[in-house]
Amino acid sequence: MEVMAYERKYRDDVLVLDFSKVREKGKPIGGMQDRPASGPKPLMQAIEKVATVKNAHMKPWKQAMFVDHYLAECVLVGGARRAARIATKSWNDPDIYDFINIKKGGFLWSANNSVAVDENFWLQKTKHARKVLESVLKASYHHNTGEPGFINQHKLVQNDTKFGGYFDGKYAESQKFRPTPTTRKMLAQLAKIASSKVYMQIPNPCGEITLNMLGGYCVIADVVPYFAPTVEDAEEAFRVATRALMRVNTMDSLYNREVKRTNRIGVGMTGVHEFAWNAFGYAFRDVIDEEKTRDFWMTIARFKRAIVDESEKYAKTLGVVVPHTNTTIKPAGTTSKLFGLSEGAHLPAMREYIRWVQFRSDDPLVKKYKNQGYPTKELKSYTGTTVIGFPTQPEICRLGMNGELVTAGEATPEEQFRWLMLLEKYWIVGVDEFGQPLEKDTGNQISYTLKYRKSEVSYRAFKHMITKYQPQVKVCSVMPQQDVTAYEYQPEEAVTIGQFMHALKEITGEDKLAEDIDLDALKCDTGACPI
Repeated sequence: MEVMAYERKYRDDVLVLDFSKVREKGKPIGGMQDRPASGPKPLMQAIEKVATVKNAHMKPWKQAMFVDHYLAECVLVGGARRAARIATKSWNDPDIYDFINIKKGGFLWSANNSVAVDENFWLQKTKHARKVLESVLKASYHHNTGEPGFINQHKLVQNDTKFGGYFDGKYAESQKFRPTPTTRKMLAQLAKIASSKVYMQIPNPCGEITLNMLGGYCVIADVVPYFAPTVEDAEEAFRVATRALMRVNTMDSLYNREVKRTNRIGVGMTGVHEFAWNAFGYAFRDVIDEEKTRDFWMTIARFKRAIVDESEKYAKTLGVVVPHTNTTIKPAGTTSKLFGLSEGAHLPAMREYIRWVQFRSDDPLVKKYKNQGYPTKELKSYTGTTVIGFPTQPEICRLGMNGELVTAGEATPEEQFRWLMLLEKYWIVGVDEFGQPLEKDTGNQISYTLKYRKSEVSYRAFKHMITKYQPQVKVCSVMPQQDVTAYEYQPEEAVTIGQFMHALKEITGEDKLAEDIDLDALKCDTGACPI
């Protein structure tokens, strides 16, 4: 359909689609714990919605956003998956103001929108730059969604070694899949348009990996130094993860050409706050004091250098390119929840909370959990979707930190920005044994959602915070701690210790506290992508 639209010669033709091979409704999907298939109807409805874009007099970029959204809704109907996407537009684009406000009222909610900016934007020397900044800040603050965010595109690592522009259109094919001649022609045209941009790098939807806008992969892994008996053991785990990811890049893939050119990987870590306390006795407000906790930060830098060293040595062993980028911190929702740890770089969202997990309303598990006393809600904005609540208390609450534990809502925005800047210095960019920055930046980004209480942060203070700190980091989202006006539910809902204990008492049965993990566990922390 995309190629037919590109050719512009089928406008008055009738397109007939056969949906008979789509898995029938209710049939178990083996790769999704035998959850029931949604059948062909949601896909048919999505295509029907896509057809409404025709003759709607939208500009191409807006058409793309609507088509993308309609197809993403279809994926969500599956009950345990989502279509992770990000929409970005340069601050210099003439349609930037339409883009900034396109999600007002909660519409087009399925993607994360960000404005791509650079150092010239932050200088705020032009009337346009000042107007764009004000428009973004007002939307982010007053629409209660934290969107659009900012991408400091000039800070993303862009290594153009052996990049010829891909003008032949042969950058999206593998041994198994090869585009038709017409598709290749379309891809070549797309490459020419992309190459005309000042910056060709954008982040993935969750913000932790820098990618060529024509396509690439997030080849990422988490290391949990908290579980390592010694620092030496933790370092070896980082080295093992580096080698494993580099081997992944030797596999056949659709973006083979870009993978071979960049060999990009992202070794991450999670449970960082637990590690700081367990290995060094430092709580959050300790580690943002750089001089006081220099031993902790130099250990983080040691891990970064180990990854750089291992990637260079292993590249020689495999006969491949040294990875253009190598470190990251991803949201780590799924893996961290399995361990009960703080997610990636994030502070624990709450001490005790109800974690709401999405299920299709006709999923047999819904009835099972409901009968066992788990709290349930049927959503109105997600037709046919029910959420089950799981009482949760993170590991960090059980480490004996007493009054030194700080949750995301208790840390000031300034403290969180300081934390993020230190992580970028020692983990993303890295320093040598003497504390000097490494010769080359080989880091990706940190996926981070900075939380604040809107009742405590005025718009004026919010604006001051963003203009002071946002230019100093690669990417970061700034989200209100509770965002109940734009969304029907929050993936994580804070409760008092009394409410937590009451919820536990209500739950009965042999499967008590056997949690499930849904698409919100795959999202960024608290369901919000960071940029």
